[in-house]
Amino acid sequence: MKDKIASISMIALIVVGVILFIMSMTGNVDPILYGSYVYFGIGILVTIIASAVGLMANPGSIKGMLIGLVSMAVVLLLGYMLADGSDNTSFPVEISEGMSRFSGMLLYSIYILFGASVATLIFARVYSLMR
Repeated sequence: MKDKIASISMIALIVVGVILFIMSMTGNVDPILYGSYVYFGIGILVTIIASAVGLMANPGSIKGMLIGLVSMAVVLLLGYMLADGSDNTSFPVEISEGMSRFSGMLLYSIYILFGASVATLIFARVYSLMR
C-alpha cells in the first residue's frame, strides 16, 4: 500500500512540475518559483512526518539521530567561528555584516563536510585494502 501511495504521489508531483514548467515557458517565471516553494514545504513536511513515524516505530534510533544532529551543530558552529563577515563591503549589493558572516558560515560548513567526506572515502579505501 505504501508503494502505491508513493508512486501516485510521485506521478502527481511530476505532473505538477511539468505543468509549472510549461507555464514558465510562456514567459512567466513565477510559477516555477512558487512551485519550488511548495515542493520545499512538502519536502520538509514529509521529512518531519517520516522521522516521527520512524522514531515511534524504532525508539532506539533516537541515539543515532541525536549523534547526527549534534555533529551537524558542531560543523555549523565551526563554520560560524571561521567566518568573520568582514567581506561585506566587497559585494555588489549592500548586505549586512551578519548576513556576510552567515553566508561565510555556510561556505565553511560545506568545505568541512566535503573534506570529511573525502577523508572518509580515503579511509574506507585504505581500510578495505588492509583487510
